[in-house]
Amino acid sequence: MVSDGFGYFGDPWNCIDMTGICTNAFYLYCCLHTYIAGEAAANVNTINMYGSFAVFFMWIKVFYWMRLFASLAYYVKLIMQTISDSVPFMAMMLIILCAFANFFYVASQNVEYSGLVLTNPEGTEYTPSYFSEYVGVDVIDVMLSMYLMGALGDFDAGAYAHGPDSTRAQIMFLLATFIICVVFMNMPSPSWVTPSEKFLKLRLSRASESGSYLSRTMPGSSIFRRSSRAKDTSSG
Repeated sequence: MVSDGFGYFGDPWNCIDMTGICTNAFYLYCCLHTYIAGEAAANVNTINMYGSFAVFFMWIKVFYWMRLFASLAYYVKLIMQTISDSVPFMAMMLIILCAFANFFYVASQNVEYSGLVLTNPEGTEYTPSYFSEYVGVDVIDVMLSMYLMGALGDFDAGAYAHGPDSTRAQIMFLLATFIICVVFMNMPSPSWVTPSEKFLKLRLSRASESGSYLSRTMPGSSIFRRSSRAKDTSSG
């Protein structure tokens, strides 16, 4: 880090490493300060949240250390390569999610302006919406609703049957389920269809670490020498 400067953070694993060190150091400082002072911490929730992130980044670092073992290094590299190859797909997925999320966000304004009020089975009145409430911020809530629709199939089909634009909302809901859930969630990545050069390099890298694959399959190995001797014997 001293020699590379800010270039040290060019590697995502270095960023995770530094984040884990900082969160662990801050968490230990808070715990020691509370213990030495003999007073109850005023922000226990904040300290516990730092502790949860600290242990999370420690486990991610343990996952990275699995590269030390030849039998596991291939899978660590393969996961990293899969994430890298999925970036274009995730970008396209984000655009589609934003498209439908923006539509339902704007269309929900008409439901609110119409003054429509419904009553749930408990007898509580509420204003219907085309997206669920998760964090209380409409922009984030509608994005989470679209993501959960595609990733988990979590949606309330009856919510789109209310409001002045219910027909158009139901049509867009069906279109969203088809494009997000059916098309995008079943679209194979190019690296899954045709092994890329990087994927083949990963296979060869894993084989060279084990020391057995190359000796069995590459030209010049004992198997090829035995086969060549057999051909010479048969021809003679």
